[in-house]
Amino acid sequence: MIKIEKLNTPNALQDCQKEIQEELFRKKDTFKWQTNHYSDPIKSHLKELYFNKCGFCETILSEFDTDNKFTVEHFRPKSYYYWLGAEWTNLFPACKGCNGNKKDDFPLLMERHRFKKDDAPFDELGQLIVEKCHPAYYAAEQPLFCHPEIDAMMDWITFDTAGEAKMKQDLQLSVHQQEQIKKMFQKFMNRPIVQEKRKRCILMMQTRLVDTLNLILPMLEDGYSDKEIKLAFTTFFNDLSKMKRPESEFSLLGCCMNEKFDTFFLEYVENIAGKEIAKWVEYAYQLHFGV
Repeated sequence: MIKIEKLNTPNALQDCQKEIQEELFRKKDTFKWQTNHYSDPIKSHLKELYFNKCGFCETILSEFDTDNKFTVEHFRPKSYYYWLGAEWTNLFPACKGCNGNKKDDFPLLMERHRFKKDDAPFDELGQLIVEKCHPAYYAAEQPLFCHPEIDAMMDWITFDTAGEAKMKQDLQLSVHQQEQIKKMFQKFMNRPIVQEKRKRCILMMQTRLVDTLNLILPMLEDGYSDKEIKLAFTTFFNDLSKMKRPESEFSLLGCCMNEKFDTFFLEYVENIAGKEIAKWVEYAYQLHFGV
């Protein structure tokens, strides 16, 4: 999950809001939401903002009927928060797998804090009060799902070499935040199919590093210059750096792999080739990144 900042509501969604507002106020929770309320260009806007990735697990989205199929998800489910059904800050893309896990589930730390339907923010003319539709207005609810546009999951989570998302150690987190992270892991980020994809991603980069080593090791005995060593590893390190870009699938994992290079790569090389070879990789890392 990467943090996204949305700017102005797209014109097409504003038109949709105006079109349905009177009926929404009159029918309230019996209003029937239709697929066309979220047709293009709304989908296109969401895809672009989120780099065509799921807002929960960071899987690249597809139009095909698979676990990673593109769907429009409501952070607060429209079945209860009917007034937020066409609210821009309440919409984001999700893969079919995460969407299916979430459904209409929206747990709070304490149920008594839930916003009541009868308190929906309409004025006396039946118009939605815009400033009372933003997620920050509902912060007191203390939801147990992290919001992709508010919560900085990058500061809270890390990954192990099996691709499992874990909570960082020694964080000064509230009980609410800890419960948020646990729920996100359980429902979305550590779904078996997603964890397996991350594991394959890690293994792919480890294999590429070994392939690079196999090319250069026969020549090390002849004495490689620093320039030559750096050049030999450039493609690998550049590709590793690209993995932490927001447009990359599992960019949070990419950030972790770059930050914990010793855990993901040096220990791996040492286990299969020994300490001396691992020292060569560490030296190449220092040359490339200037550390």
